[in-house]
Amino acid sequence: MIERLCLAVVWATRRLRHYMTEYSVLLVSRLDPLRYLFDRPVLTGRLMRWLVLLTEFDIHYVTQKSVKGSIVADHLASLPISDDRSVDDDFPDEQIVSMTSITGWRLYFDGAANQSGFGIGILLISPQGDHIPRSVRLAFSDHHRLTNNIVEYEACITGLETALDLGIRQLEIHGIPTWAENQFADALATLASLIVIPAGVNVRPLLIETRSAPAYYCLIGEIEDQIELPWYHDIYQFLSCGAYPESASAKDRRALRQLATRFVVCGDALYRRSPDGLLLLCLDRASADRVMREVHAGVCGPHMGGHMLARKIMRTGYFWLTMETDCCQFVQRCQECQMHGDLIHVPPSELHALASPWPFSWVEAASYARLTAARVAKFIRSHIICRYGVPHELISDRGVHFKGEVDTLIQEYGIQHHRSSAYRPQTNGAVEAANKNIKRILRKMVETSRDWSEKLPFALWAYRTSFRTSIGATPYSLVYGMEAVLPVEIEMRSLRVALEQHISEASGPSLVMISLACWMRRD
Repeated sequence: MIERLCLAVVWATRRLRHYMTEYSVLLVSRLDPLRYLFDRPVLTGRLMRWLVLLTEFDIHYVTQKSVKGSIVADHLASLPISDDRSVDDDFPDEQIVSMTSITGWRLYFDGAANQSGFGIGILLISPQGDHIPRSVRLAFSDHHRLTNNIVEYEACITGLETALDLGIRQLEIHGIPTWAENQFADALATLASLIVIPAGVNVRPLLIETRSAPAYYCLIGEIEDQIELPWYHDIYQFLSCGAYPESASAKDRRALRQLATRFVVCGDALYRRSPDGLLLLCLDRASADRVMREVHAGVCGPHMGGHMLARKIMRTGYFWLTMETDCCQFVQRCQECQMHGDLIHVPPSELHALASPWPFSWVEAASYARLTAARVAKFIRSHIICRYGVPHELISDRGVHFKGEVDTLIQEYGIQHHRSSAYRPQTNGAVEAANKNIKRILRKMVETSRDWSEKLPFALWAYRTSFRTSIGATPYSLVYGMEAVLPVEIEMRSLRVALEQHISEASGPSLVMISLACWMRRD
C-alpha cells in the first residue's frame, strides 16, 4: 500500500513538474511516503530512483485530520480499477509553464427609487475597455408594486438580456454599490428615475467626455495657434511702416496712434517708454514665460511674490501688457512657493515702524560648521574690510563669538564696536530679518538638505538684486550705482545689453539718446 502511494506521488511529480517546482506542495494522506523512503535501511533500485526524484521538490507531509476533508481521494484509493486497461498518461498542454486569465466582459447594474419614479442603470465593459451604458425608466402600472429589491432584480435581468443580445457568453456580474465602477450605473439609474420620458420614445445614451481646461481657455489656445502674432504686432507695423490693420475703423486708428506714442522701434525690436524714462523690451507670450521662469526660479531667482516679480522684470528691462496678472498666476503655480510659503496665523494689527541705521540693506553671509570668534574675525577681515574698506562702526549682539579675536581685530583697525541692547529693536531686528529672508530663499532653492552652502551665493545674489520696499531700490544699485546684469538679459537681450554689443550702426543715433537713462537705473 505504501509503495503504491509512493508511485502515485512520483507519477504526480512527473505530470505536474512545472507547477511543483515553483511552489511548496502539501501532501495530505494517512501514510507518509517520504518518511517510508527515508527510514528504510536498504533501498532497491526502484525505491532509490523515487527517493532521488522526490528530493528535488519541496513536499511537506500533512496528516489527514478527518475523512470528510479527503473523502473523494480516499474513495478512489479504496476502489482501484479492476481491469487491466492501460492508464492514459497523455497530459494536454504539458509544455505550458504558466497561465494568465484574460479579463472578460463585466456587468455593473444598480437601481434607484425616489419620489419621481424608478429607474435602473446598466454598464457593460468589454475586454478592450469599451463602455456600453444603458438606462431604463420603470413605469409599471399600479397592479405591479415596485420595491427596492424588485428594481435591483429588474436591473440584473435587463443587464443579462442586453448581454445575450450582444452575443456575450462569458460575463462577470457586479452589483455591489461600493465599487467605484458601479457609481456609473448608479448615476444612470438616478437619471432614469428623475426624468420623464414620453411613451414610445427611446433616448440614446449621453456622450460623456473629460475636459482638463475650461472652454474659453481651449478657444483662446485655438485662436493663438491660428494667429501666432504677438500682442504688439499692430503697434510695430504702425511705427515701422505706418500701416494700420485692414479692418480698423477711424476710432481704432486714433486709439492706435495714441497708444503708439509710448513705444519706440530700435532696430528690429519694439521698446516701451516707462514713466521714469527707461525703455523696456516688449516680449511675446513665449518669451515672457521664459523670463518669468528665469527671474523667479532661475540661478538667481529668490522666488519672490507676484507683484515683486513683475517689478523686478520691469527693472531688468522687459514689458508686456498682462505682466502683473501673469506674474501672480505664475507664482501661484510654483510648487516651491506653495510648499515653503509663509502661513499667516495671527490676525491683522497696527504696524509699528522700525528704522534701520544702515540704509542700503546690503547683506554679507558665509557658512561655517561651527561659529567661533576666530572665524568671525576672519569673516570681517575678508568679506568687509578687504572689499569695502575699514568701517567706522560695527554693531553686533552680545554673543561670545564677538569677543577674543574680534576685539583684537577691532582694536588693530581702530573700529568702534557697539553691542546692541535688549531695548534697541532697530539693531536687533535688522540682522534677524535679513537672516529670515535668506533662509526663506534657500528653502526654495535647495534640492537636498546638504547643498544649502552651495546655494548660499545665489541666494545672496537674489536678495541683493531684488527690489526692497524699505529703501525703494535694490541693494545692488545703491552700493554699485547700477543694476546687475541677470543671465536672462543675455538670452533675451535688453536695451543696455544691445547697446554694449552694438547691434547695428543704423540704430546707433536713436539709441545714444536714451543710453544715459538705461545705464543709470535708479528710482
